[in-house]
Amino acid sequence: MDLVNINNHYIDEQLILNSPFPSFLLNKQNRVLMWNHLCEDVFQYSFNEFKNNNNIQSTLLSTLSEQSWHLIMDGQDTLRFENTKLLDQNEHFLDSTIITIPTRYKGEVCTFVICLVNDQVKIVNTSNSMQELIDLKEGIASTFMLVTIDSEGFIINCNQKFLTTSHWTPKRVIGKTFWQLFPDTNENNEVSEQIWKTLTLGNIWQGEVEKISKDGIPYWVHLTAIPTYSSEEKCFQYTLLSRDITNDKILKDNLEKIAYVDPETGLMNSFRLEQVVNEMIE
Repeated sequence: MDLVNINNHYIDEQLILNSPFPSFLLNKQNRVLMWNHLCEDVFQYSFNEFKNNNNIQSTLLSTLSEQSWHLIMDGQDTLRFENTKLLDQNEHFLDSTIITIPTRYKGEVCTFVICLVNDQVKIVNTSNSMQELIDLKEGIASTFMLVTIDSEGFIINCNQKFLTTSHWTPKRVIGKTFWQLFPDTNENNEVSEQIWKTLTLGNIWQGEVEKISKDGIPYWVHLTAIPTYSSEEKCFQYTLLSRDITNDKILKDNLEKIAYVDPETGLMNSFRLEQVVNEMIE
């Protein structure tokens, strides 16, 4: 029976295959050597989709940064990656914690990966402060579009609300740059550069900006861009919280037209808004 050596302790291969969590083994070429049944059940990928290739890096684990991959492949320490999003076969993000353990399999240096998917793990004995943070994070994720970019401006994470509004899919948007979220005009280029400069100076930026969807449709958001330090990556990342204000923007523009333009003559009329309000009241 094959054995797997984990930190100089041998365990039966069947313990990996029968793990209560989705678990698999990666070699140094990012190829899957072993894949338990829970991986298929939870992630909807079959073992054959990753056998003899490194597709897992661009699919299931596509949100891991290059620095994270370097730490995993270095294989010196057992690592824990919290607040990681795994991409399933249906292109849905699964909030998870990943534990990676350097080991050997059939004489080959590899990494044992254990995936703790939040929806499948019940948190108990959580301190009040930690629970408050969890509740706050979930509330923000359900209210705002969230995008995380690395220190070089590449998108490394996003939530479903952003994907729905922007029409991007995770496979297509991960790895795009911060600047590709904005229309390619002089005005928007200046705004995006101002945001980036503010973030890299360690400051928060807030304001209304125009963004563009995958299929070229413009939309407006109120953006709060926040620099955050990642202890795992040992560098700054930037979190973009956006609220869609497109309908508000359209309504505001229409009211401004009513206020200053007579619909019959097309001429400026500063008293038109007062007339419309009085008509509505009557």
